[in-house]
Amino acid sequence: MKATKKPVTIECVKWDGENLEEVKNFCGTSYIGGGKDDDKKLVISTLEGDMLASVGDFIIKGVKGEFYPCKPDIFEQTYDIVEVSIKDVKFNGVSLEEYTPPIVKVRAEVRYWEDGTVNGENDISYEEQEKGTRPKIPCAERNVGENLKPCDMWAWCLEIDPASGFILNWPDGIKASVHYKVCDGCHIEYFENGKKICDNESYEYVPDFLCPNGEGYGDYMIMEIDGCGFISNWKKEKFEQWVKFASRQDED
Repeated sequence: MKATKKPVTIECVKWDGENLEEVKNFCGTSYIGGGKDDDKKLVISTLEGDMLASVGDFIIKGVKGEFYPCKPDIFEQTYDIVEVSIKDVKFNGVSLEEYTPPIVKVRAEVRYWEDGTVNGENDISYEEQEKGTRPKIPCAERNVGENLKPCDMWAWCLEIDPASGFILNWPDGIKASVHYKVCDGCHIEYFENGKKICDNESYEYVPDFLCPNGEGYGDYMIMEIDGCGFISNWKKEKFEQWVKFASRQDED
């Protein structure tokens, strides 16, 4: 007799050395440990006992719900990728379809727009600002309120990826250098998966993470922005320190 092996569709995750949370979420209690030392090997509980998975290996969920690692060459010989559904991809336990990336929303009440350059050219003068002229720098949005003076007509509104310092609403090809005096007019909100985690409503000074190119002393935003929208010298750890401080203030 001749027989053909029945086709079986399996679920899998590739261990790339960085996606530990994804592997944990995928394997559940079958994930034993590892992944953080120099060799980044994982320990996976299988039907045959604990097994090691190296970077580049695939973690496979079998037809009975069991898990086991598979070397990439064996995987390629055995399986064809047939579909990746966004509904099946999870990040920190949340479906990627429903997941909203972390975002820092900043609205800065800039005193003098002339303290910035856009593609090497000076921004509007204070005389122009007093007339309500729109600043040249991207992400300037009209302020909303009654009895606004023309010089206070605009605010600088940034949406920043906290991991990389990438300004999500920044247009391509625009470089900028700013040394903005903001003082107590820096409004910040931090969101994770669409939920506000903290803000600085009661202490609206400029935090250190918005001054990567100088000492702001709580009054100034000092930064260089490249043509792709990345803030130079972005320090994620300074942002994380601010989140801890802001969260404690919100609790108080």
